[in-house]
Amino acid sequence: MAEAIARAAAGPGEGAPVFASAGIFAPEGAPASEGARRVAARHGIDLSAHRSTPLTADAVAAADLLVAMTPSHLAAAAALFPAMRGLLATELLPADDPRHGAPVPDPFGGPDVSYEEAWRVLSDCVSALLARREGPGAPD
Repeated sequence: MAEAIARAAAGPGEGAPVFASAGIFAPEGAPASEGARRVAARHGIDLSAHRSTPLTADAVAAADLLVAMTPSHLAAAAALFPAMRGLLATELLPADDPRHGAPVPDPFGGPDVSYEEAWRVLSDCVSALLARREGPGAPD
């Protein structure tokens, strides 16, 4: 969901950032969950073609920044790829946001309300990331 939210928020066009998702324990080629597809569809995004991708050394080397959903994911990625530049998604939120530094809720297998909650958190994190990218001192 994070990749789809980020792509939609950044919009198309030359100079738009490139977003890709990958998982530490993700199997190659699994579809998005039913819950993720339903919630994304309610937000105007089609996840039917999405397939999971494992995190690889090549993907880490190509990335400017890796954003993890939970502290354990961040730690596992850092253990596998010590030179990676990464942070917890909610660390993008303002420091006074009560979700700052907390794991993104994992809705997998839960009801749609759990997917909606994760969607809201991810949307806010993506908005914060894009605002940082466009703000003072943003990279070219």
